[in-house]
Amino acid sequence: MTHSDVRTYRAASIQEALQMVEQDLGFEAVILQTRQIPQKRWLPWQEVREEVEVTAGVGWNITPATFDTDGSQPAATPVAQPSTPPEPEPEPEPEPEPEPEP
Repeated sequence: MTHSDVRTYRAASIQEALQMVEQDLGFEAVILQTRQIPQKRWLPWQEVREEVEVTAGVGWNITPATFDTDGSQPAATPVAQPSTPPEPEPEPEPEPEPEPEP
């Protein structure tokens, strides 16, 4: 195992995958990504099952989040809400052309 070792595990459930991570990398492992992927099936009428894929690593410099417990500041910074684009201004109607004088 190198200083910053990253490995990917596949299992039938997230619990099984996390047990594999813990046994292989230890308690200091950091989960980098999880996803569900369909298992390949041999016959078209077989039920589709999903596997869980967990990517984990050790040697990552992750600092734990700190929380303000005295209530003077919020524990988390609010996330900026996406702004809605402004509605386009209505196009002015073209002025009628003056009729030519006879």
